[in-house]
Amino acid sequence: MVPVDGGLTMGADSMSRVVQRLRSSLILPMHRFGPPLEAFLAMFDTKFDITYAKENVISVSMRSLPKKPTIMVPKGL
Repeated sequence: MVPVDGGLTMGADSMSRVVQRLRSSLILPMHRFGPPLEAFLAMFDTKFDITYAKENVISVSMRSLPKKPTIMVPKGL
C-alpha cells in the first residue's frame, strides 16, 4: 500500500521510484487527496500492469499474487 497524494508523505514522483525499486507483486495506491491518480499511474512503464478493483474488498493470498507487478486501484479511489 503506497500513499500517492504527497501530503504528509513522499510525493508521487518519489513514491513511484520506491515502488519500482521494491518490485512488489501487488501495489495498492492510497491517500489520494491531491493530484489526479492518473498522474501517478503515468509514471510507470509497461513493466507494471494497472487494474481496477471491481469490488469494495480485495482478497489477496500468496497463490493469487500476479506474476507481473500490478498496480490495483481500489474501488472508489
